[in-house]
Amino acid sequence: MNYLKFQIKKVTKNNLIIITVGLLIVLSFVVLILNKNAATQMSLESEAYGNQALQQKNIKESKADLKNFPKNSERYKVAQEDLTSNEAELEKTNTLIKELKNKNWEKVYKIKYSNLLKADKYTFQDKSATQTEKFYLNKNLALFAYLKRHPLPYQTDPPSEGYMFLTDLNQLYLPIIFSVIAVFMLTQLYTSSYKNKVDIDSLIPLQSNKKILYNSLSGVIIVGFIYILVNLLVFIGSSILFGTGSIDYPFYIYTSESAGYYTPVRNIFMPSIILSFLGIGFIVVMMQLISKLLKDQLPTLFIGIVLLVGFNMATAFIVPLKNIAPYLPTTYLNSIKTVSGELAFQIGNFNVNYTNGVISLFTGIVIASASLQLLNLKNK
Repeated sequence: MNYLKFQIKKVTKNNLIIITVGLLIVLSFVVLILNKNAATQMSLESEAYGNQALQQKNIKESKADLKNFPKNSERYKVAQEDLTSNEAELEKTNTLIKELKNKNWEKVYKIKYSNLLKADKYTFQDKSATQTEKFYLNKNLALFAYLKRHPLPYQTDPPSEGYMFLTDLNQLYLPIIFSVIAVFMLTQLYTSSYKNKVDIDSLIPLQSNKKILYNSLSGVIIVGFIYILVNLLVFIGSSILFGTGSIDYPFYIYTSESAGYYTPVRNIFMPSIILSFLGIGFIVVMMQLISKLLKDQLPTLFIGIVLLVGFNMATAFIVPLKNIAPYLPTTYLNSIKTVSGELAFQIGNFNVNYTNGVISLFTGIVIASASLQLLNLKNK
C-alpha cells in the first residue's frame, strides 16, 4: 500500500498536472457561458418574437396588395387568403408569447406541437425535402410530443441547466479533451519510473505482479477522481448559476438511421458511468503497457494520443475503421454518444452500442493486462 500512496503522490505533487486539470475546469465553465449566451438567441421566446415580426410584415404586405388589385382578380383572392392565414398564425403566435410569459408549459407545447405537425405535413409532401430534413423534423416533433405529455420547463439547445449541461459537456467536449489529459497524466506517472530507459522502481522491494496491480490502481484512482471532480464541479456550478433542470427532461435515443425516441435523461446516467469507468480502466492499462514498452516520456505521450484519442476520432471518418468500430475499445470512449446511439448513427453502424461497448472495453483491459504480465515475465 505504501507503493500505491507513493504513486498517487507523484501526481498530486506535479504542478503541471494540477494546472492542466485547472484549465479543464475553466474550459468547462467557458463552454457553460457560451451555451447560455447561445441559448438566449435560440429560445422559444426569441423564435416566437421572430415569427411575430415576420407575420406582421406579411399582413402589412397582404393589406397593401388588396388595395392595389381589383377585387375580382386572381391576385386579389390570393392576397385575401394570405391575409386570413397570416392573421390566424399571428393570433396563435401572440397566444404562444402570452403562455411563454406565464410559463404555462402545457399550452406552450400544445401550440408548438400543432405548428410542427403542420410543418411536418408540408415537408413530407415536398418532393425536394431530403431524408435528413424529414428525420430532424420528426425528431423535433417527437420532442414536443413528449413535452406535451410531460410539461416540464423548456430547456434550450445548447443547454445550461445542471443535468442537461453535464450531459451536453460529456457528449461533445469532455471525452476527447479528458482523454488527452488522462494520457498526459498517466504518461507523467508511469514514465517517471524510468531514467535513461532503466526501471528505477525495480529497486523497490515489491513483487512485479503487485507493482503492476498497484500501478493500475493508482492510475484508476487518479483519473477516476479527476473525472468525478470535474463533473461534480461543473454540475454544482451550472446548477447554482442556472438551476439543475429536471432529471426527467427528454433525451433522444437513436435506434436506426431513420428512427428513435425520447427517454428521461436519468435513464442514460448509469450505463454512461459504467462505460466511462471501463474506458478509464482501458486507458490506464494501455498507458502502462505503452510506457513499459517505450520507457520514455515523449514517445509514450505521442503513441498514447495516437492509439487512444486518434483512433477514437478516426473511427468517424475512415471507412475501414467504421466497419470494425464495434470491436475497437477506443470507439467507446464517448460513453453518452454510445448509450444514446448517436455514435452509431454518425458512423452508420448500429452494432456500436452499450452492450458491445462493455464487452469490447472489458476485453481490451484483459488483453492489455495479460500483455503487461507477459512483458513482466520476459524482462525477468
